[in-house]
Amino acid sequence: MEKHQKIWEIIPKVAVNDSYSLSLVYTPGVGRVSLEIAENPEKSFELTNRANSIALIFDNPEENMFKKAAFLNKTSGIDAYPLVLSNCSPEDIAKIIINLEPTFGGFILSGVQEEKKLKITEILNKENFSLPVYDDNILKLSNDFWIASSSTSSPPRNDSPLSLEEKSVELHRKEKGVIKTFCNPDAENITDEIKTDIIAIISDGSAVLGLGNIGAEAALPVMEGKSVLFKTLGDVNAMPVCLKTQDTDELIDIITKISPVLSGINLEDISAPRCFEIEKALIEKLDIPVFHDDQHGTAVVVLAGFINALKLTGKKAEDIKVVVNGAGAGAIAVSKLLISYGVENIILCDRTGAIYKSRTEGMNFFKQEMANITNPNQEKGQLSDVIENADFFIGLSAGNVVSSEMVKSMANKSVVFALANPVPEIMPDEALKAGAFIVATGRSDYKNQVNNSLAFPGIFRGVLDSGAKKITEEMKISASCAIANLVGVDDLNPEYIIPHALDLRVAPAVAKAVKEAVK
Repeated sequence: MEKHQKIWEIIPKVAVNDSYSLSLVYTPGVGRVSLEIAENPEKSFELTNRANSIALIFDNPEENMFKKAAFLNKTSGIDAYPLVLSNCSPEDIAKIIINLEPTFGGFILSGVQEEKKLKITEILNKENFSLPVYDDNILKLSNDFWIASSSTSSPPRNDSPLSLEEKSVELHRKEKGVIKTFCNPDAENITDEIKTDIIAIISDGSAVLGLGNIGAEAALPVMEGKSVLFKTLGDVNAMPVCLKTQDTDELIDIITKISPVLSGINLEDISAPRCFEIEKALIEKLDIPVFHDDQHGTAVVVLAGFINALKLTGKKAEDIKVVVNGAGAGAIAVSKLLISYGVENIILCDRTGAIYKSRTEGMNFFKQEMANITNPNQEKGQLSDVIENADFFIGLSAGNVVSSEMVKSMANKSVVFALANPVPEIMPDEALKAGAFIVATGRSDYKNQVNNSLAFPGIFRGVLDSGAKKITEEMKISASCAIANLVGVDDLNPEYIIPHALDLRVAPAVAKAVKEAVK
């Protein structure tokens, strides 16, 4: 993969090089870290890098803004993130700072006009804003912030008597989060500042992992873990941004206003159906790629596994019956991508049962849209009814909702993708015992992990390198095929249909496929 010279970077504090370290930094271990913060949001200062993170607020882009961030890191050890808020009033900037509170430990009004600074400070004082807001005298900050370690550490030993979740909390507390910034030692001597290609991983904490609406502070360790994967696998600088508001229009407005410094946006853990509206609005408003990973990252990796499962079963996409349990962001995106790939018979189920054209109970605009393009035979009933004779089951719902009897009722050589986390719709051993030919989950401790990290680092690397402004269906299908093709014919078997989450071949292959799709 091409390496890019950077003045300023976001890098991991913890080396992620195997399933164990991945499970501590990201899922499933990070879920316990999020729950601790959900119980007490102030713990975000202990368990993430928030205490050492500061936002450098600029009124307009400045030639040396990343050099300022690098200088701050070099002199004070503070992790500074440049944010440009072009054409914003003092009221706008104050509102944005208030909503960025769950992400940062403080703010510097670095490139803001003096009159605006005074007005912003006045507004924040009236709102009783509790975090420090500094002027451009950045050297005095070192007394107020702890100094980050400069080295990358190793995770706790695997033979520790603690549970995986406890070890994850221990790691996050010891390191104070899992990311930091790094400045090029030669930053001051670089005359032409090279574009940093920074993306933002943005969440409002309304649908964190499988934990629900636990708040923006509690989402931060998940976004940091995602940032580690972006850098480790795709050499992409990914800044966590957790916003306090959960109002759809406010989120669209704030994300739009913080976008000038960004090269892309990865939306994460935002509840449906709001996530659809937010993504659609941002794609229309912005000229940078917007990617909702819970939708499209999931869909790309599911399709990759699906392609290889078809090879092993000897079945064709246009001939099979697929049942998708769930009608949220991931389930809808998976269904749409499978249809684009050629699947003709997909049935979506939610808590009410099968979705079909004339159903009225529990419907919304997005479910109705899916009713118009799925379930061609208009099958009705509960999951246990429509799963009968299905070739594929794809679960993006909740744990333990599929029984052995349901799997037994499926077609010959049935495939079960039980992707609910941390508890799958059915445990793999139970599904295999009931006759499933292939089983995949979202967990790293079972075979065939459907992990979004196979998709998003390479997709963003590809769009950043190609200069693409949008991520298209063609790019996603190309990415899926690239992932699937990394499992060679001689290696492909029911326990190995998809590359490992940390297979370093994946991101370059996906980036190449995306760039070729752009052409």
